[in-house]
Amino acid sequence: MTSKRLPSLAKFAALTDPFEELELLFKRLHQSTAESKLLEWKLPCPIGPNVTKRTKYRVVKALISFANTSGGFVLCGVDPEGNWVGLDEADLVHVDPAKITELVNGVIFPEIPNLNYTEINHEKLKIVIIHTPPSELMPHVTTKQVAERKSDGKKHILIADKTVYCRFGAKSDLATPTCFHRIVAKRTEFLRTDLLRRIKEVPVPVPVPSKGDGILGPRTALRVTRLTDDPTAPAVRLTHKKSEASGIYLHE
Repeated sequence: MTSKRLPSLAKFAALTDPFEELELLFKRLHQSTAESKLLEWKLPCPIGPNVTKRTKYRVVKALISFANTSGGFVLCGVDPEGNWVGLDEADLVHVDPAKITELVNGVIFPEIPNLNYTEINHEKLKIVIIHTPPSELMPHVTTKQVAERKSDGKKHILIADKTVYCRFGAKSDLATPTCFHRIVAKRTEFLRTDLLRRIKEVPVPVPVPSKGDGILGPRTALRVTRLTDDPTAPAVRLTHKKSEASGIYLHE
């Protein structure tokens, strides 16, 4: 398959599990020449005894912003210039996908439901890919402040408290009004879809004729009645007797 026919990185980022097409995803990621709205490079993994606090929470911040925007990938084993230098086994000894998930979800609410992790071989070295799709539960809001002291004693905020991060180009930053508008629209649609799904799952008793005169049996149930003072409203009569029914009564 030629590069022109490869799916876009945006399409991969939006998938719940893009690793199902790992070979194509690898080719697409390897073609990327710069960090972007969907991609961030990191030389080390965010877990390990020698990983700085700054590096660790820059990965966390990127994953939160991806989840609040259009999804995206963090590639570990790629230097700031985009060279795939890889990771050796010593770099990966302490890396545990569960710890990465715990690290990210430990500073936000609600938790990100989908964080994907995989390792791929690249010229005898390994590249780690961490992915999150755009989250149906957005916005993911930070629940604590994470900071570090610089050598001059000044405090540098790595993760701000009660903050929504989104992705802008190759940067993770505070959500704008436009971002909040998009998030609210997406969240509303998710809640609407979930509500309709739950309504469809509610069992509704089906009227069944009883033996004898055709009167509907005891499985019939009247769920809701409503009275109105509107003189123009049509009169409705509910009956269990088929002989007295004048039509089909539907309600939603």
